[in-house]
Amino acid sequence: MLSGMFYIKAQVGINTQNTQGVFHMDAAGDNAVSGTITAAQSTNDILIDNTGNVGIGTLNPTARLHLKSSVAGEAFRLADGTQGENKILLGDADGNVWWGITKGMGGYILNLAQGTYTFSNGTALIFPLNSTGNAIAISNDASYAFMLRCNLMLMKTGMLQTDNSTQRSRQVNVRYELVRSRTGVADVVCQTVDTKPFMQIFDYTTLYVSLIATNILKNDSLYIRITFLGNADADSSALYMLLDYNNPYSSYNTEAFNMGSVIFYQL
Repeated sequence: MLSGMFYIKAQVGINTQNTQGVFHMDAAGDNAVSGTITAAQSTNDILIDNTGNVGIGTLNPTARLHLKSSVAGEAFRLADGTQGENKILLGDADGNVWWGITKGMGGYILNLAQGTYTFSNGTALIFPLNSTGNAIAISNDASYAFMLRCNLMLMKTGMLQTDNSTQRSRQVNVRYELVRSRTGVADVVCQTVDTKPFMQIFDYTTLYVSLIATNILKNDSLYIRITFLGNADADSSALYMLLDYNNPYSSYNTEAFNMGSVIFYQL
């Protein structure tokens, strides 16, 4: 029976005979068999050197993880659900990282999800943001301010565009609610704003509103709920608002729809 320990000092090469570190993988198998490996050949290599540094795209890593790419934006990608245009990488005391926004960085814009949305009289509808569940995932504890802009068309059931016998311009009531969603508890309305815009049937009206949510925690989400409340006219129940990417009542529907957005800032 044999006993004892054996120690073998070796380098591991995968897809290459010209090993440059403790572990070296040439993904494309295009390295020179011996001698110098060019920078172009090393772009698809992964290497661990004798200090434990890891190089991806480089054979001379100078950090624990060294990424090298000749194309801007292709060296690193973190897609964990918090990513979004113009967000920055944030971290906690333990070094965990995610994408988010910070105070004073200029805000974050979410455009509308293309589709057809009818705001019936007295029925609350979640505003159609182009994000998961029409909600904004919050990546760090803070208070937030929202600015909403949308182009809505006032409609009346049974009315034709050629009908001039009915008053087209109305003052109506529109309610906006900024709602916080948190795992394990019921949704909470952070702020409610009631407005009375003048709208014209079969014509676009641009609506604006600002909303604030305070003491929001990381992993909460926020969404905006809109309720069209009509007015005091006798035919109020026949009125509704329309947000439609393919609106047949206007030649400017696509442009008007794409102008809608939500901008939110960390306070």
